[in-house]
Amino acid sequence: MVVVFWGKAGWKIGPGGRPAASTAPRIYDWGGDVHGAYMTPWYAMWAQRYMHEFGVTSEDLAEVAVRYRYHATLNPASVMGRRGPLTVEDVVSSRIVSSPLHLFDCAIDTDGGLLSNTHCGIPHSLFTVEVARQLRGECGERQVPGARIGLSLAQGASVHGYAGTLIMAID
Repeated sequence: MVVVFWGKAGWKIGPGGRPAASTAPRIYDWGGDVHGAYMTPWYAMWAQRYMHEFGVTSEDLAEVAVRYRYHATLNPASVMGRRGPLTVEDVVSSRIVSSPLHLFDCAIDTDGGLLSNTHCGIPHSLFTVEVARQLRGECGERQVPGARIGLSLAQGASVHGYAGTLIMAID
């Protein structure tokens, strides 16, 4: 197995990241993060368009969160899996965060050194670790039978033009 990796040193945010500034930061007037327009509103706009184009409902979108939570329950190290499964009703009855997305439609960003999610467009960390473990047959209850090829995708910053894909395979 060959893994080609590239990282962005010094970009870590959140717990363990750069210390908080002692003065107000210099931010351009319409910086999205200041006015509440960071990732969730971008995804909400895409979801709204997708719903319009393809006749998708909020219940259809909720199936994604339900499936992800199910997979999280199979991973003993999962932050959300310990909370048990979700239903479509759980998702669509959770509060709206950015229409049409509900709270449970949205992924949490634990920023654990980018161990669980990445917004910098680099496929790595748990996504890639999980693919490698699947290819080696080490995943127990969540093992994909006969796994021979796997894909690790990072698109969190795709609104800024960053995305990356890593494909791994075994002989």
